Amino acid sequence: MKSTVDVETFFFHSVASSDVFERAIFRYGLAVFSVAIALGINLILLHFNFSYPLSTSFLLAIAITFWYAGTAPGILSVLLSFVAFALFVLPYQVDYRTVLPDGSTKPVYVSGVGASHIEYFVYFALVALLMSWFSSSRRRAEQSLSQARSDLETKVKERTAKLSMLNEELHGEIAERGHAEDALRESEEKYRGLIETSPDAIYVSDVVDGKCVMSNPVGAELAGCPEDQLIGTSIMDTYVPEERYLFQDRIQKLKTEGSLQFERKFVRRNGEVVPVEVSVSVLRGRYLQAVVRDISQRKRREALLAGENKVLEMVTKGESLANILDSLCLLVEEQSSDVLASILLMDPNGKQLRHGGAPNLPKTYTQAIDGAFNGPAVGSCGTAACRAEQVIVSDITTDPLWTDFRDLALTHSLRACWSTPIFSSEGKVIGTFAMYYREPRSPTSREQETIKHITHLAGVAIQRKLAEAARRESEAYLAEAQRLSHTGSWAWAPATGEIRYWSEETYRVLGFDQDDGPPRFEIFLQRLCSEDQERVRALFEKAIREKAEFETDYAIVHPSGATRNIHAVGHPVCDETGQLVEFVGTVIDVTENKRSEEALRASEQVARGQVEALTYSLDVLATAPAPDKFIGQMLSTIGRLLNAQSVTLWLFDQSTDSLVLRSMADDGKLAAPDP
Repeated sequence: MKSTVDVETFFFHSVASSDVFERAIFRYGLAVFSVAIALGINLILLHFNFSYPLSTSFLLAIAITFWYAGTAPGILSVLLSFVAFALFVLPYQVDYRTVLPDGSTKPVYVSGVGASHIEYFVYFALVALLMSWFSSSRRRAEQSLSQARSDLETKVKERTAKLSMLNEELHGEIAERGHAEDALRESEEKYRGLIETSPDAIYVSDVVDGKCVMSNPVGAELAGCPEDQLIGTSIMDTYVPEERYLFQDRIQKLKTEGSLQFERKFVRRNGEVVPVEVSVSVLRGRYLQAVVRDISQRKRREALLAGENKVLEMVTKGESLANILDSLCLLVEEQSSDVLASILLMDPNGKQLRHGGAPNLPKTYTQAIDGAFNGPAVGSCGTAACRAEQVIVSDITTDPLWTDFRDLALTHSLRACWSTPIFSSEGKVIGTFAMYYREPRSPTSREQETIKHITHLAGVAIQRKLAEAARRESEAYLAEAQRLSHTGSWAWAPATGEIRYWSEETYRVLGFDQDDGPPRFEIFLQRLCSEDQERVRALFEKAIREKAEFETDYAIVHPSGATRNIHAVGHPVCDETGQLVEFVGTVIDVTENKRSEEALRASEQVARGQVEALTYSLDVLATAPAPDKFIGQMLSTIGRLLNAQSVTLWLFDQSTDSLVLRSMADDGKLAAPDP
């Protein structure tokens, strides 16, 4: 590669040197050639004695050389002209002419160089130098002019090329601009199509004055006016007065952030205020695009959810049913304007409706309808409870269901009433929820959703309270039953040794303080009599190991020192995997029963001894003469002792190997014996 470059470099220098050499030959050759021609012309003129100035041809040669060959060849032509003039012209130049006698003239040539010749040479040299300077200057001027022309032509070409390029670029830009405009028009059409079909309201406004320049149909519907009337109006008009100061702040944020999202209140043309979510972005630096979404439904659901949580919290905390139902009514009244809510409760007899909650209905009205009976034409609530279905009365003035209550309702300016039954989980009507209005109207789908939600919440709250009341009543009955029967209930977790639950009677039966809570299992065992502790512990361990029921008796010593006899029963409870979770059971104080049983056994033993003694006496008397009267008295006495209806005396007859009736006393009367 390097050798190739060297060869090319050598060839280039060789060609360049050759061109320089040829140009030098041409330039200096022109000097010699032009002087030679001038000399030849002078010699010819001298031969014919022509009076033409001899220096003219040399001066012309010098001028040509300077003009075409340059300064150095021009100087050479000057030198050569001097030499040629001095050697070949001057010696043959006629200095003067003599007139011969015959009247002819004879030329006299210059015989030497005199002062006149020197002056002539100086003159020639000055003229030659002047001509050379003029020629050089003229040539340089022409070269400069030619160079300038060449530079100008080059610049013109470059400028032309540049202009052509710019022209092509301009044509390209024009074409691109056309394509861009077409694309922009297409994009605008698509954008217009998108905003026209958007489910959200879209407004485009000027960033300077905030006036609307474009809107979609949804935006016009949200604003509450036709689209052509919306154009040119200020976005500020849709702000509530207390939030208008936020408009300029948001404009400043948009300039720095480029986009913004927030919630605000939107004022419609009719004055209605709607909660909206707004997403704003800057378009092309001078327009604002606002995507506005009506979030009324979402806000309503959030409010209902918050109200539901509040109601459930009130239920959990055990607040009164009246407060809970009032909160539900207030929740409805916050969601719908001009509504008065009411909740009635079904009486336990199932035939009447009682006041539950109605915080904003007139008290005189709620008192008048409290205790009204259900029926097929008893206003909206009584009819809804009777039919077990929703009853919508859009105009109380004309509806026949309100015949008996119309004057009462109109007196309190109530014109419409929608009532919906509240059902329990078993499908039983437990109350009604009503919405009253002071003008005739029918429910919208949104209001029907609210009614459905509120009746569900009311049903949950009412059922919970009814269940709590039933539970408290049941617990009271159970506690009383346990108190009367000296029976307590308990729950015990063997895995932790924790006694999870003791009823009130359990504390009394086992002699523990209820304020201290259930004791640990080991503390409970320590209360047992020492002779029962190990046996009961072993019984419990076996029950745990076998996951089996157990039943046992043990004695427990109360802090007062009294000993109580306890009968305990336990039942294992396992989870879905079969693992033992706890034991539940009962404890019964059987101390009095034990005492009664012991007294009964003692009494029976005494009576048995007495009977045996009497029986022995009868055996003796039976063999005595005329014993019937005495036997009868004895049998009657035995009957009284044993509280028996009848007493029979049988004798064993050895001869027949059988029993023979000897005597019998029935209700104290002696009966006849067997024959």
